[in-house]
Amino acid sequence: GTDTGGSVRVPAAYCSIYGIRPSHGVISVDGVIPLAQSFDTVGWFARDPTLLKCIGNVLLPPSDAQVSPSQIIIPEDCFKLLSIPIDRVKQVLLNSVEKLYGGGVIKHMTLGDYVKDNVPSLTRFMSLGGDSKEEYSVPSLAA
Repeated sequence: GTDTGGSVRVPAAYCSIYGIRPSHGVISVDGVIPLAQSFDTVGWFARDPTLLKCIGNVLLPPSDAQVSPSQIIIPEDCFKLLSIPIDRVKQVLLNSVEKLYGGGVIKHMTLGDYVKDNVPSLTRFMSLGGDSKEEYSVPSLAA
């Protein structure tokens, strides 16, 4: 299917299956009736991650690029949104990242702090309140 506004990811979430929306332009949209050409992308569903990967191997172009991130942000507040015990999930994630990239790339912070530190326009927007001395903060997702 196509995923312009969540047409793969949302149904996948509701049906408890896997759905993926690749980056725009990675998979050809030839033959697809456009909804919004600057957002349209082809996505797919699968019942298990192995099949999802197999479909990706067919549809996605081969990648020769070696990924080595300099930093991986672990958004601490996002774990609080899970409806399952977070300690095990968090440990599996951290162990996987350390195994793949080393522990030196991991940075722990809240999503709100990351946005505040990395989106200068947000700071400017929040300062447009005039003479108000009111303190603004970017709320945590787990509010």
